[in-house]
Amino acid sequence: MGTTDGSRVVSRIAPTHSEAADATRAAVQVLVDSLSVDPKAPTLGSMLEWVRARIDAGDDPNVTSPRSRGQYLAVLATWCGLGPQEGERTHHYRTDIITTPIADLTPGDLQDELVAIAAAGGASAMRHVRAMWRKSTARALALRLIVVDPASGLTLPPAPPRGTKVYANGAPRFVDNALTPEQEKDLREFLASDDRAKTEGIADPLALALETGARISELISIRWDDVSDETLTLAGQIVRIKGEGLQWRAGLKTGPETRVVPLTKGARTLLDRRRARRPEESEAAGSWLVFTSPRGMRPDPDNMAAAVRRALDRAGLPWATVHTLRRTVENRLISSGTDPRLIERVMGHTSVTAHRAYWNRGLDPVGALSGLEGSTHVQPE
Repeated sequence: MGTTDGSRVVSRIAPTHSEAADATRAAVQVLVDSLSVDPKAPTLGSMLEWVRARIDAGDDPNVTSPRSRGQYLAVLATWCGLGPQEGERTHHYRTDIITTPIADLTPGDLQDELVAIAAAGGASAMRHVRAMWRKSTARALALRLIVVDPASGLTLPPAPPRGTKVYANGAPRFVDNALTPEQEKDLREFLASDDRAKTEGIADPLALALETGARISELISIRWDDVSDETLTLAGQIVRIKGEGLQWRAGLKTGPETRVVPLTKGARTLLDRRRARRPEESEAAGSWLVFTSPRGMRPDPDNMAAAVRRALDRAGLPWATVHTLRRTVENRLISSGTDPRLIERVMGHTSVTAHRAYWNRGLDPVGALSGLEGSTHVQPE
């Protein structure tokens, strides 16, 4: 490379080849040391931990939105064997794959893992898994830990046929499932009588889900200010913020920023009962929330999700999820002849056409009340 005085140097980082090589080796060593693992045998797991840390910190330029970061971190925990804390090991499908030295990893190892993930019900996560493997192996290539990328050229296996997926508890995973009227009645009676569901604070949220079709994450985030005599406004969610803990944040998972749902007679009865039990001290922890943790604090979404799964299993519905309850409410609205645009609005679906029609015509969500009302319901005490 020429200079202004006519002399020449052989590298951008040093005047001689040997000095440039030394500088390069030193730079690579700094990068290897930053992984906080044995530089002699970095594993796929250690590389994934680096990927997880970058995504969690918002430093990955390809994963920018909070929702995308949440999706990637959830996939890392569920399908890649990494939990939210650095070094934490959770479920994965080949117990040795994340401990395999990156230099020993083969394309066959990763392809077999993808097949296992698909068979276990993770077909929707395979693209995310492959993307994070590629980030890991690209890091290894940059550090000169490998010379061939084992994640290059991986093909996604076909998803299992409809109706053949299973949940982690072994129950079949049906598509667009909903409760029958008899199953809905049995679930309401179970929630009214199951002491554990009441103790864990999930009986009332599930009962309200059957009245409104709202998501549990939305229901456990309701503030008393969001409740009126006739409607319920869903306006935000309790989320875990790094360094801040559990916080209420405006905005819903999908659809518009807020959503108004008419209150059925059963929903009003449930909310009135909870209001009567509300702590008198205005400064009491969590007193501004309709639903709190068993200790009266802000509810942890992860703990509540686990409590939902346990409750539905005990109710004899191991195949059911909160989405099952949403489908049940939606079917009730459809069978009652409710305007499809109102159904979209009340359920919080993301159909752009439906939302545009709703706003343009000024449809009142309270118009869906008759569709939400069902037979006399048994409410948890």
